[in-house]
Amino acid sequence: MTSEAAFLLELLEFYRTRKKIIDKRLGLNRGADGEARIRDFCFDIHGRLPYENLCKLSLVFANVLGSRLPDHIHARILLGCSNDWVSEYIHYVHGLHPSIFGFNANPNNFRMRTLGVDGSLSRMTLK
Repeated sequence: MTSEAAFLLELLEFYRTRKKIIDKRLGLNRGADGEARIRDFCFDIHGRLPYENLCKLSLVFANVLGSRLPDHIHARILLGCSNDWVSEYIHYVHGLHPSIFGFNANPNNFRMRTLGVDGSLSRMTLK
């Protein structure tokens, strides 16, 4: 198994533990299965699994949850190859604020966006 495939499996496992909230905030509960949408987002049109798409998905997850990702995923991002999404993840995590009375005031920059294909984010349509 490649490093990217193992990274995807870790992200899918993380997604399964927070499926309800991630589905709601990314509109993954509309239409296709959330895990299938995540795989479509991560794989490119040639069936490859670019590391950049996995880092982008990590940023999206952290952002919609308003928190840092678990240590094993966080370390994988920080110790892996550097790219724009790693830099954005680090910048986002560095600026996180603690919850106040259970209210998470951290920004969600992906509001009204949902996962597209090959690492793209699409506008969420309201039905």
